[in-house]
Amino acid sequence: MALALASLQSCSSPPASELQWEALPGPFARNLSAVFPFASGPEILAGLTNGEVAFSSDGGKSWAYRTPAFKGDVIYGFYEVPERQSLIYAATARGLFLTTDTARTWQRVRLGDAGDTTFAVTAFAADPWKPNISYAGTRGHGLFKSMDNGATWHSLHAEGDTLLRGATVWDLALDTGHPDRLVAAIGALGVATSTNSGNTWHLQSRGSAVVGAQATQILLHPQNGDLILVGNDAGSIYRSTNFGQHWSPVRPAATGDRILSLGGQVGQPNTVFAGTESGVFVSNDFGESWQLWEGSLPPLSSTLVLPAAPPRRIFAFGSAIGLCVSTDQGASWQPADASLGGATASLLTMNARGDTMYAVVRNTVLRYNPEVSGWKSIGEGLAGGTVLSLSIDTRDPSCLYATTATGAFRTTDGGAKWLPFARTLQTTPEILVPHPWFSTRLLASGKLGIFVSTDRGSTWRQSRPAGKTPHVRSFTFRETNAGIVFGVASPAAVVFTQDGGLSWESTRYGLGADSLLFLTLDDQDLKVCYAWTATGGCYRSINSGLEWNRFSPPWNATDHVLFATDSRSATSFVALVNGHGVYLTTSGGTTWTRVIDRRLPGDPVAAAWHADQGTLIVSLRDRGIYRLSLADAVQKNTGRAQ
Repeated sequence: MALALASLQSCSSPPASELQWEALPGPFARNLSAVFPFASGPEILAGLTNGEVAFSSDGGKSWAYRTPAFKGDVIYGFYEVPERQSLIYAATARGLFLTTDTARTWQRVRLGDAGDTTFAVTAFAADPWKPNISYAGTRGHGLFKSMDNGATWHSLHAEGDTLLRGATVWDLALDTGHPDRLVAAIGALGVATSTNSGNTWHLQSRGSAVVGAQATQILLHPQNGDLILVGNDAGSIYRSTNFGQHWSPVRPAATGDRILSLGGQVGQPNTVFAGTESGVFVSNDFGESWQLWEGSLPPLSSTLVLPAAPPRRIFAFGSAIGLCVSTDQGASWQPADASLGGATASLLTMNARGDTMYAVVRNTVLRYNPEVSGWKSIGEGLAGGTVLSLSIDTRDPSCLYATTATGAFRTTDGGAKWLPFARTLQTTPEILVPHPWFSTRLLASGKLGIFVSTDRGSTWRQSRPAGKTPHVRSFTFRETNAGIVFGVASPAAVVFTQDGGLSWESTRYGLGADSLLFLTLDDQDLKVCYAWTATGGCYRSINSGLEWNRFSPPWNATDHVLFATDSRSATSFVALVNGHGVYLTTSGGTTWTRVIDRRLPGDPVAAAWHADQGTLIVSLRDRGIYRLSLADAVQKNTGRAQ
């Protein structure tokens, strides 16, 4: 293979002192995984998905970071032991930890005897009458018990029980009236019960286990332990009136609407709440009937944290809402995140004018509002879990498309309401984009290949050759010819069409086994194009994509490279190298200019570029979103240096 070297443009870039990364406010607290309000006062502990721990002494008005229990791994929950309120346990993906000084220091709790004791702890419960007895549920290792205030722990299945051997205990509840009775949510197996303090277990799967669903949430009636509610990750809730012997479905499953929390109201034993991915639901008859809670929370993904005792603060958190608190039984809510943590946006994009930004945080789409300098969720009605792709109609900025594991969604009102569409599409699309110049045409790609619609998504046809197009990761449109579109696929292949997506040709000649991300086009020579890899590498073709050779950009092969592209431009994009060096090209990658070398305060994970406005936005892991204006650099670098 011929080895070429990308040249650096001779024109000068703006002085580095003039270029500054700007922190866009938030989005805050979108990476929360656990919130623990102290029963005795306004203090709160918050755990993040990266293991960080934050503490508030004023009910969420301000936060200070404390020592993480184990940095880098999710915190599933914080737990307090009755009569020992100074002792708090943290159940994490790397084990069980305890603190006696409100998270200033942590001690690892060893479960079992010899061997690996760092497996994930997913649930915890303490005997309300005998605080020296506690239980810890694990992921894949069953249940452990301590009878000496947590000093030593032993595996319950080692004493003869085999049901929980190798099981994941997602939630655990004790009958407060008879604490020798325990109920455990054990994933796909459903629900298990014990009447002898966990020594032996019985699988109560009849009616409590749903094919393909994981039982993850348990709630017992505070005055009648025979009444049990179980929620699963498919969105179903089941109810038992006889300690799990029989079950009745009380809330049907809804795709992508998992049950995130189940909790009861203090002083009202029959009032229970379910936090789901489509909002908070309430029942006044302990789960027999449910309705959307008529509070002021939006119908978006929410985990509810209910108080165990006065003061009666209710907390709600999630990727859609951050952290909110209510002191009037949910009638009104106020933000309680005050710069708490940040978010990890997996996708970023901007509208055609460049004045509105969008970010995807897990299953939520957020829009940046410059007027209030904040991020607002626009995910109502968007189901199916993590958002896989997000695109904006270049002709109608109020029309956006998103894809999830359950299909494609569209909003025509700027995100106020998302509705499923493309029901005739024969594959679940992982990407779906509007053609920037054919106003009625859409392109989609999934495991069955490439599909095209010529009527804005009402009907779809499989692109030719039918059944032989690959799964494409991205599309590139030639600005001077609306019929020409390129796509990159894995394993390494480049496909192209000359009729706007109706039929495709494929080439692999000269491409290695690299995972390709996207393709760009030279701004002057119509036959020159570049295919960029997930590791920052590049291939070049000088005959419109038929043959390829290795091409070396102006960074090292060992560098970490994050690309920022603009779907409206095939020639202008940015490379962020090692988290600090920003390289700009307006020639498709033929020539480059290094415009700034200034490290960001975190690890970049996603980026987007607006070629016309010269705006770069970057998402940092757990640290929110930053913006950099390169308008002057774009103006100076437009065209080929002489």
